Amino acid sequence: MARQAREGSAGQGGGRKKTVKYPEIIELLTVLIEKHKAGSPTEENVYWVSVKPWQLAELFYEEYQIRVSHGLVKRLLKDLGYGYRKQSKQLATGDYGRRDEQFRIICSLIVVMSLESPVLSIDCKKKERLGILYRDMANVIAPKP
Repeated sequence: MARQAREGSAGQGGGRKKTVKYPEIIELLTVLIEKHKAGSPTEENVYWVSVKPWQLAELFYEEYQIRVSHGLVKRLLKDLGYGYRKQSKQLATGDYGRRDEQFRIICSLIVVMSLESPVLSIDCKKKERLGILYRDMANVIAPKP
């Protein structure tokens, strides 16, 4: 059985697309993004928007009285070149005064390794205390074996 087309209304979700009905929507979104834009103090081309697409959709209605879905906002953000990015921590490391010495040691190790002589690596560890699992043997009284 074929579906019959509705007369009149296109039904729920039908009608003109928001970008066709309001061609200025991209410019309005750009203005709204600028209000909530933050960036890296060290790199001027790295910036982000501090609100989620659904929050932008709500702000869009508050500012311009135009209802838009968060899906439309996500699509427009993608068209404008925005995307999701994971935050990462970066530790700023300073100059190390003995850096040249490190490379000299590495170079000497490379020379020794290239001689194809056997290399012995012996790992001797001092006993570590393991919190409450550590027993100080000096204080334990036990029968002699």
